[in-house]
Amino acid sequence: MTTTFLRLCLNSPRDPQALAAAQALAGGLDWAGVARQAQAASLEALLYQQLKPHDDLLPPAVAAAWQAAYRYNAQRQLYLAHQLGQALAALNAAGVPVLLLKGAALAHTLYAHPAGRPFRDLDLLIRPGQTTAAFATLRQLGYTPHHPEPHPGVTRQFENEMLWQRPGPIVTYLDLHWQLLDSPHYQARLDSTWLWQTAVTSTPASLPFALRHLGPEAQLLHLCAHLLLHHGGQELLWRNDIAAHLYHTQATLDWDLLLRQAARSDLLLPLQTLLPDLAAQWAAPVPAGVLAQLATCQPTPAEQRIFRWRRQANARPVLQRFWYDLASMPGWRPRLRYALVHLFPGRDYMRQRYPLRHPRLWPLTYPYRWLHGLFQALSKSDLTDFPKSVRS
Repeated sequence: MTTTFLRLCLNSPRDPQALAAAQALAGGLDWAGVARQAQAASLEALLYQQLKPHDDLLPPAVAAAWQAAYRYNAQRQLYLAHQLGQALAALNAAGVPVLLLKGAALAHTLYAHPAGRPFRDLDLLIRPGQTTAAFATLRQLGYTPHHPEPHPGVTRQFENEMLWQRPGPIVTYLDLHWQLLDSPHYQARLDSTWLWQTAVTSTPASLPFALRHLGPEAQLLHLCAHLLLHHGGQELLWRNDIAAHLYHTQATLDWDLLLRQAARSDLLLPLQTLLPDLAAQWAAPVPAGVLAQLATCQPTPAEQRIFRWRRQANARPVLQRFWYDLASMPGWRPRLRYALVHLFPGRDYMRQRYPLRHPRLWPLTYPYRWLHGLFQALSKSDLTDFPKSVRS
C-alpha cells in the first residue's frame, strides 16, 4: 500500500483521480514506513513539490522532513547548475558538443522547479571521437577520475562512460558518456548519429544558459532502456520521469519513429514492459494503437537474451558479468585485449583496489582477485543466457 500511495502522490498533478485515491489511502498508512521508503527512493523533495498544494494530506512531521529535503536540494541544485555552466562553456570552447542526460536534463526541462528532481551527478554525452579533448578539458577545470583505470585508455576503449569528480563545498560528480548504454551489444546497435540529429535545445527559466539534450523519441527510448537495463525497472522516481515526459511530449512525440528506432536498436522490450504499465497505473498518454502495435512486435533472440541477463546483472557475481561483456564483443581480438587488461590490471590500480599493509606484497593481489571472482561465480554459475558465439 505504501508504494501505491507514493505513486499516486507523484502522479497527482497530472491525474486528479490519483489525488483522491491517495487521500483515501492516507488514513490507514504506516507513516514511518512511508517516510523510510520515500527517503530510500530519493523521493522526499519531489513529493513535497507535488503535494505542496495539499500538504494537509501529510502528518506535520513528514511534511516538515520533506520540506527540509526540498530546501536542501534547492541549494544543492543551484551549486550544481553553476558547475554545469562552467563545464558546458569549457567543453564548447574546446570544440566538444555536449548533450545533457538523465537527472540534470530532466530536472530543468520536465519539472516546475529543478529542486524537486534530485540527481547525484551531471551526466553529459559527447561524441565517441572526442574523449581525448573532453578529458583534457575536465582536467583543466580541476576534475579527476573517480576510479583509476586498469590501464591507461582502457575505459574509453571498452566502456561507455567515465565518472569524474571535482572538490568543493559540494563534491561535483560528472559522468561523461560517449555511448548511451554500457552493453557492448548496444554500443554497436544504437545509432548515435540519430541521437545527435534529433537533439533539441531548451532554454529553461531555471538556468542562465541553454541546454542541448535528447529529442523526444530518443529521450523516451533512453529513459525506458536505462530504467529496465540498469535499475531493474522498479524505481518510482524514474517511472515518474517517464510519465512526466509522456505528458510533456504527447502532442509532438513521433511514435512511428520511436518504434522503428527501438526495433533497429534491439530496445523493444523496455517499451513493451514499461509503456502498458505506465498507461494503466500512471494514466500516461500512450495511444491505444501504439500499445496494440507494441504487443505484436517480436524482439530478436539477441535482445531477449540480453534483456534477461541485464535484468539480473546486478545480482550476478563479477566474474559472470565480466564473462558476459567479453562474450558480447564482436571479434576475438577485442575480447583478448579486454580479458588481458582486466585479468592483469596495472600496479597503481591494484594497489588502490586492494590496499595492503605491506606495499611490496602487491603482486599477491592478482591471485586474490582471480580466486575471489571464481569463488563468487561458482555459487551461481549460469551460462544459459550468454551469446551463442561464445557458448558454441
